[in-house]
Amino acid sequence: MKTKYSDNGAKHSNKYKGLRPFTHSRKVWKEDAATEKIKYENAVGGVLFDEKLLVLEGNELPELFVIWKIAFMNRIYNHPSLSWDSKIKILTRICRSEALAVVNNTLMKCRDNTEIDFENITIRKKIRDLDDEKGGEFKDYLETDEYKEDIVVEILYQLSLKIFGSDHAGKSAYIQLRRTIHQFKVDLSFGIRTWAERMEDFQSYLPHCPWDAGERRDETPRSFTEFEMREILEHNLLFEQLMELYNMDWSIQDQPYKETITKLEGLEASIIKEKQMQKRMAALEANDGGNSFKKRKMHNGGASGDKDVPKGKNSNSGHCPHCGKRHRGECRFKPSGASGSSSTNNQVKFTKPQRQYINQMVEAAVKKTKGESHVVESDEEQDWSKGMTSSEHMFVLSAAQTEQHTEDTELEIDKDDLKDFRRRFRAARKKIKKQIYGK
Repeated sequence: MKTKYSDNGAKHSNKYKGLRPFTHSRKVWKEDAATEKIKYENAVGGVLFDEKLLVLEGNELPELFVIWKIAFMNRIYNHPSLSWDSKIKILTRICRSEALAVVNNTLMKCRDNTEIDFENITIRKKIRDLDDEKGGEFKDYLETDEYKEDIVVEILYQLSLKIFGSDHAGKSAYIQLRRTIHQFKVDLSFGIRTWAERMEDFQSYLPHCPWDAGERRDETPRSFTEFEMREILEHNLLFEQLMELYNMDWSIQDQPYKETITKLEGLEASIIKEKQMQKRMAALEANDGGNSFKKRKMHNGGASGDKDVPKGKNSNSGHCPHCGKRHRGECRFKPSGASGSSSTNNQVKFTKPQRQYINQMVEAAVKKTKGESHVVESDEEQDWSKGMTSSEHMFVLSAAQTEQHTEDTELEIDKDDLKDFRRRFRAARKKIKKQIYGK
């Protein structure tokens, strides 16, 4: 079953928005993803390390790469018993295709070449400060484990540029993720707990995203603090949630972040029930629920069975169903084919979605008679819209915006999601046609 934040079976594409490397929908590695079994023994023949690690191809989505990098840092990079030579060798084994080419190229520039060339800003600063002429510090540096550790850091940096991109957006992925976090609004359709879990994902990703501008200022990527998360939470809550907390005299800034999440989770059921009640009341008001069937007939000229009301006179103080105003007598907007004693309840009434669909069909027909194409022209960033009619394009775009919780019109849609949206459009079109034409 598909969930809002998981797409295990989706075929991921390496195309993504540079200014939005992470989306609100969670991306995870497939269960059948390629792995490599790594095993090392200690000096006495015991097992020092024996685990299966994911294999990086070099064309994964940024979120999948960060998940891979976190696993490598926890299991390999921070392993106290593995030598740095072993860690470099493991990197060559768990990278393939484009990723392996990046690893080999980095090793050639940093280890197997007469001139050492690091691109990581922090490492370049450190090497520049070494005094090779006076104290021979650079030569001593080449013989230390620190040098080998810097090689591993450089390889991970180059792999991140391969995944995120080597342009300005790729080198500032840390800032782009912080922006995504600040703009991630809470939605009752998935709940505050799911929102908080996704925030925990983003928090763990932040230290592993490139940020060249910060490294030039000797700053490193970091997660948000407790007080910053309280501000983000208060900024992204719905008005109804804020009012519930206000009525309880609950200060988000003074209470722990996790306790506020738990408090909001307990209030969700009552908030959802209240919003549903408000929607039902609004629907009743829109349908003029206060007027009875008898009173609506009186607007058409007294065809209500009341002998005291003259035909053609509207003595009711309600709104006219034809023009929406209050007036006496027969409405001039009443259809000419209807008699004075007939009721508008016998006429076909279209809902708002039906009227929109009819207008779209009329516009498409007009374009076709003028020799214009009624097929949506797609640009390079919206390949998914090829071959769609204008009405189908609007439906798919609206569904994708709702799914991704954004108002952006330039979206990337997975093939599986696009197939589902188009299926839903065909079902809706068939239902509307059946309601209009009765077939």
